[in-house]
Amino acid sequence: MAGAGQPILAVQFFRQVWVSISVPDEVSARIHLGQDATVWFDALPGRTFTASVVQINPSADPQARQFTVRAIMSNAEDLFRPGMFAHVSLVTEKASQVVAVPREAMQHDQAGDYVMLVDDQSRAQRRPVTLGLSDAEFVAVTQGLEAGERVVTMSSLPIKEGQTVKADAGEA
Repeated sequence: MAGAGQPILAVQFFRQVWVSISVPDEVSARIHLGQDATVWFDALPGRTFTASVVQINPSADPQARQFTVRAIMSNAEDLFRPGMFAHVSLVTEKASQVVAVPREAMQHDQAGDYVMLVDDQSRAQRRPVTLGLSDAEFVAVTQGLEAGERVVTMSSLPIKEGQTVKADAGEA
């Protein structure tokens, strides 16, 4: 027996499912309706799916300062269930023909951002750089570095300018 105001059943439509994404406020302005999102699930390793942004909450959560974005995706194969954990990737900016270095190559001090180059004599040289777009793995360098120059990406000890280094690989 159900009492007044208690739901008896919930109707769920599984042919399309929502993916809810929390987006930082500084990124939210670069997301738009109809934008594609790449989705993958821990429960479905090795597979990626495409979703489309259909809703951007007009106000942010005041504590987290993040906007909720919803993307919809087809569930024609009946693979997804409510409550599954999804990873979502949204492209908010693109850069082409840029010099990029691994994040590990970047250094920063009071004077600013720099990389350590490896010159023709295998000596380390400090080179100030100006940074551009970045992602989880790479940082674009807009000034201070040319394509093909070798940079130090990892070292077990701090490297000093002029120090001889052994270079294995890794060009900008």
